[in-house]
Order: sequence, then structure tokens, then C-alpha cells
Amino acid sequence: MIALAMRWLDVALPLWRIVAAFTVVAAFAAAIWWIRGTGVQAERAEWVAKMATAKAEWQAELDKANAANRATERQSAQVIADVSTYYQTELKNVQAQKTADRADVQRGALRLFDPFQSFRLDANPILPRSGEACTTAGRRDGETGRELSREVTGDLLDFANDANAIVSQLTAAQAVIIEYQRVCGATANAAPPR
Repeated sequence: MIALAMRWLDVALPLWRIVAAFTVVAAFAAAIWWIRGTGVQAERAEWVAKMATAKAEWQAELDKANAANRATERQSAQVIADVSTYYQTELKNVQAQKTADRADVQRGALRLFDPFQSFRLDANPILPRSGEACTTAGRRDGETGRELSREVTGDLLDFANDANAIVSQLTAAQAVIIEYQRVCGATANAAPPR
């Protein structure tokens, strides 16, 4: 029986050693796996925290930029509205001046004279004939030339008022372009005004 027990120990003892070695290796691997898993989770938690902080900073910068853009948009819209108001006022002023000039011409309160009478043809039906009287009021150096007809005077004043309307339109367009360049940052690349 002792011999049998000895044999059994000879066979079982290496098996116990192998089982014990596998158990130690398995325990060591489980410990490493657990530590690694805990480390990965800790690293992931740290990464999530860093991303949340970066996202909060990015969102704060985005909100600040959006607020600045909205303020710029409001300011630009106000400038454009002011330009539009100015332009509409100028158009009304030009139309009022045109109406007033026409009324003054029809009453005879506003008259225009042609200083270049030598260039006038007597056959022109719009201009006064060469035998008609000519006034010299308002001039110090003699004859002022022949008075233009009321139709020609009205047309010339209409042209002048239309030119004023065009100047107002161009001024408004220039103000809008300048505002566009200010908002878009194009003034750095634009040529300097002359």
C-alpha cells in the first residue's frame, strides 16, 4: 500500500504542480486583465472628462463668436436701414425740388439764359428768336444772352434733378458696398479711396 501511495504521489504530485502553476498563471493573468480593464476605464473616463472640458470651451468660444456675429449683423442691418432711409429721403427731396423748379419756371420766377447766342440758330423753334428782348439782370459784364424757353428751362432743370437723384443712388450704393466690405473684412484688400 505504501508503494501504491508512492506511485500515486509520483503521478499526482507533478499534476498538482502543473495545476498549481496553471492556477498561479491564471490568477496572474486575471489580475493583469482586471488592472488593464480598470486602467482602460480610468483612461477612458479621463478622456471623456478632457473631451467634455474641450467641448465646453469650444461651445463657449462658439457662443461668443455667434454673439459677436449677431451684433455685427444688427449693426450692419441698422447701417443698411439708415442708408435706405437716407436714399428715400433724398429721392423725395429731389422730387420736391423737381416739382418746385417746374412751378417756378411756369410762374416765370426761375429763368435760364443762353450765354452762347452766337451758336444759336434762329430757326430753332424752342429757343427765342434773335429779335426778342434779352434781359441783363444778374450780370455785371453786359448782356447775359437770350432767355431759354420755359420748356427747355424745365427740361434742363429736370436733367439736373435727375443727376442729383443718380448721385444720391450712387452715394447709397457706395455706403452699402463700404458696409459690406467692413462686415466681410474686404477693406484690407481693397484699394484705398482717392
